[in-house]
Amino acid sequence: MSEPGQEKQLGGLARSIGALFSEPEGADDRHRVDGQVSLRDEQPEGPEDHGPAEERAAAPAPVEELEGAPPGFARLDALLNDLMALPTSPPDSATDRAAEVDALLADVARIAPAESTSGGALAASDAVAISVARVPHDDLARRVVAELGAERDDGRREALIGACVRLGPAAAAELAVALAEGDDRGGRRAYLDALVAMGTGGMPVVEGMMDDDRWYVLRNGLAILGEIGGEDALGAIVGALGRPEAKVRREALIALAKIGGEDAGQLALGMLEDPDPAVRTAAARAVGELGVQRAHRRLVQMLGTEDDTDLVVAVLRALGQLGDPGAVHAIERHAVGSFLRKPPPEVRITAYRALRQIGTPHARRLLNQAVDDREPVVKQAVRQLLGMA
Repeated sequence: MSEPGQEKQLGGLARSIGALFSEPEGADDRHRVDGQVSLRDEQPEGPEDHGPAEERAAAPAPVEELEGAPPGFARLDALLNDLMALPTSPPDSATDRAAEVDALLADVARIAPAESTSGGALAASDAVAISVARVPHDDLARRVVAELGAERDDGRREALIGACVRLGPAAAAELAVALAEGDDRGGRRAYLDALVAMGTGGMPVVEGMMDDDRWYVLRNGLAILGEIGGEDALGAIVGALGRPEAKVRREALIALAKIGGEDAGQLALGMLEDPDPAVRTAAARAVGELGVQRAHRRLVQMLGTEDDTDLVVAVLRALGQLGDPGAVHAIERHAVGSFLRKPPPEVRITAYRALRQIGTPHARRLLNQAVDDREPVVKQAVRQLLGMA
């Protein structure tokens, strides 16, 4: 158990944080009890509510408000001094500080209302950064991650993500577990965003995800690698291209397109032969975005053999991005169609967009002929491409 003096200091600190970052009068005041959000029954109104005289003496003095800052946003000087003055617990301490952790977390989640500036979010992270030296990392990280998954306000999510970044490896480990076990799409998106925000600081956890046998964990790791990039990302992605799960191979191609580079382009080129149409679609998008000119011949061949609409659209878009005039006649068949069969409007519009990107005289003639197309949606799209709408 903690010493009596330390308990008083921690209690005063929790109230100090609450006073520094409290919301305007009338705002909801939330805190966590066993992982659930509830409303506090009572809110201390001033020093007279701090308890016995000796405890009131330990309470920090009022702090100066920053000029021009959002309501309730005060200078951190006094708070940081109090935090640094707290004695550090021994590594093997079994002290239960759940109340202090909850108080810190509640304030981090409250100090970034929609009207607050970015300074408020940074202040939250700074407070957490120093607090974690005095509170067990795992406890605080677990509660921050739980709050992040449940939070829907963008400003508060930003503050909680900032707290995860400052918590470092402890938060990264909790985020990886939550991402693997969570069934809420919004929560998973927030966990991914937090791991991406950690950058290379979260790489040890991401590398562990890449070695996981669960395909969905590996897919999540690939999504993070695609956003983080870096020298080691490409090597980690290569192995995923040979996985039996099509969803994993597809995510690996999406990551390659984001990372970029000649090596990424060559890997994507090889995946145009994948047996799964969704993977071939991702490969076509990747070679187009990466500008892989060697993919031109294979893409033209695919226009003559593929019948999946999403895949055909991806191939047409890639050919337009590559801009090779040799693709115009193959694209024309998907733009104009034939007397007996017209491709779907989405395919035709994408084909006309590719023709405009290539811009040969024949491509321009085809566009001019389509300004009065019988399909209204195609007609409107072509007129927009030509600047006529």
